[in-house]
Amino acid sequence: MPDIEWEVEFRRRRFAQLRAAYEQSPDRVDEEQIERHRATERPKVIAFLDAFKVNGDLEELRHSLDSWSKTTGTHFGFKGPNGQMYLNQLIKDGEAADIGARLAQWLPPPVSEQQASRWIDELAALTADLRKQGSAAQIARAPFLLSCIWWIQEPTRWVPIWPSRENPLVQLGFVKSGYPADEQGRRYLDYLDACRDLGPMALR
Repeated sequence: MPDIEWEVEFRRRRFAQLRAAYEQSPDRVDEEQIERHRATERPKVIAFLDAFKVNGDLEELRHSLDSWSKTTGTHFGFKGPNGQMYLNQLIKDGEAADIGARLAQWLPPPVSEQQASRWIDELAALTADLRKQGSAAQIARAPFLLSCIWWIQEPTRWVPIWPSRENPLVQLGFVKSGYPADEQGRRYLDYLDACRDLGPMALR
């Protein structure tokens, strides 16, 4: 077996070992119960997004997601700096950039991975422009915001790029770190490929 194939197989086995250890640990959560809960919560978010499509009311969308993420939506990981806080910053700082129209384009699930990558790069570029005007929004949060919203709508196709999932994959060498601002879309596709390659143990 060539060295690079051996290294990949070693990393895959190591990941499986860590996953097995987690399954036996007291920190393990009941993932089936969480998935059942998520299934009941997804229609709420889809209703928020549908309302936004109709009325274009960004403040209503922001408030609905904020309230949901702090209560019954806690198992989606949207509350915090990468999700809700980043969305709040975009809405607050992006009025002049017509952020409402841009989000209306980016929040529905993309039709292809290439479109997903392009939309993430567009959001990252917009965030970079906002930062030049004094915004505290972080460019690296663009992949999470969009991928999480897509995953809520299409859970069998998209995977949210949670830091708690991406960081171990970086540490084990399945994906790299340090993507530049104009390669955030590539970052997400590389992460998506790694998750699919590792199978269900990485997708949960």
